[in-house]
Amino acid sequence: MSQTTTITTRALRQSLLAIPLLICAIAMPVMGQVAGIGKALKPEFFTRDLIIFIEGLDLDETQQIIVEALFDDYEQSFAEGIDRMEGRIEDIQGDIESLKDDPQKVLRLVIGPIEEWMMERDVLGDQLIENVRVILVPAQETLWVEFTRKLYIEQHLSDGVMSGENVNLFHVLRDLSLDESTTNQIKPTVDEYAVELHESLRNRTRLVQGPHATLLETINAADTPADQARKLDVIDARVAIRNINDDGINAIARALPEDKGIEFWNEAMKRGYPRIFRRTAAQRVLESAAAITTYPEDTQLAIDQLLAEYYVELDDFNTRLLDKQRVFDPDRLRESIKNRQRKRDGEETVRLEDPTRELIAQRKAMGTRYIDRLRELLSPEEFDKLEGARRYAPPPASMTPKEAEQLQLNFNRNVNSTPQGKGNDPRTKPTAPGGKKPAEKGDRGRD
Repeated sequence: MSQTTTITTRALRQSLLAIPLLICAIAMPVMGQVAGIGKALKPEFFTRDLIIFIEGLDLDETQQIIVEALFDDYEQSFAEGIDRMEGRIEDIQGDIESLKDDPQKVLRLVIGPIEEWMMERDVLGDQLIENVRVILVPAQETLWVEFTRKLYIEQHLSDGVMSGENVNLFHVLRDLSLDESTTNQIKPTVDEYAVELHESLRNRTRLVQGPHATLLETINAADTPADQARKLDVIDARVAIRNINDDGINAIARALPEDKGIEFWNEAMKRGYPRIFRRTAAQRVLESAAAITTYPEDTQLAIDQLLAEYYVELDDFNTRLLDKQRVFDPDRLRESIKNRQRKRDGEETVRLEDPTRELIAQRKAMGTRYIDRLRELLSPEEFDKLEGARRYAPPPASMTPKEAEQLQLNFNRNVNSTPQGKGNDPRTKPTAPGGKKPAEKGDRGRD
């Protein structure tokens, strides 16, 4: 289905570009902001969603075969619908050319086929859901509310635009491969989080779509004071979702056994805030050294102590980075809305400085200091064998400054791309970043 959608999207764009340049200049920038136009070209359901239906409704083998067939029918109907929309747009090309002096009429002509298809697309999705519900037995009907809630979350969570907004905690839990007992133990906490997240996602969707019944009304209302106020409300809704995710991470981590809670918290924060919590270059080298058990005992103890000290400083940097990132993200989005107004008024736009850049540079320098200390504990041969150590190797004496710079750039592009070292993962230790049971809600500065 993805290939069909890609080809059709390209064809649709080509059709729209056939509109006279004057109309494009007026309509296209606004249309790009209207919720729904981009989604109209993508299916509401993908084959990957089958697992949600199967697990969420506890389908037996016969039901699974039926649902797979329903998905195939949906896929075919979606492709046919896209073809019809494209045909309608091609049919009006002559009318568009004759009406090029009337932007509003051209806009109505172009939007008509898209709007018709959007309604057809909604009907296709509703029919799929209804057809699935028909085959359920009474025991499965009791799972329906929880299933539809999870399905909505899966479909809309990825619409987030700021850090922490679109992290999927259900995927993190799935990847932990928890046993049934642990899953049942945390279910009340996960359900409470899901209910709160579902409500906030619906609120965000409502605000993004806006109050207007048609695309033309939405486009004509773009950038009015009321529309700007709505967009600011959307940002507040995004912040609310991000906060629910952050609180959910802490709550679920507390509900899990300690070792799994640490693992869950680290992984969830890495997916929600990858720029902050992904493995650093220095961390990779230090953990690689700590995982080796063939060093003399005094060297091993010194490396373990060095890594523990690094974790403490790293956790402090990450906490401060998180606080600044959570403030900067919504501020940046709000400023972009204000900049659109400034451009229309002929004023200078404002570019906010990212407050995390300086801290990230300081964190990198801190890591280099620890690498220098590690280098003093090992021989050059031992250090060079560590994962990621080549990044810190001095360039050959015969290398020109330009070649050395290019070598460093190559290492930078591959940061965090090498596999983790074998053996026990030092990040599961209580001294690892996040390697402790999260405090009660409100006790941590990041809350």
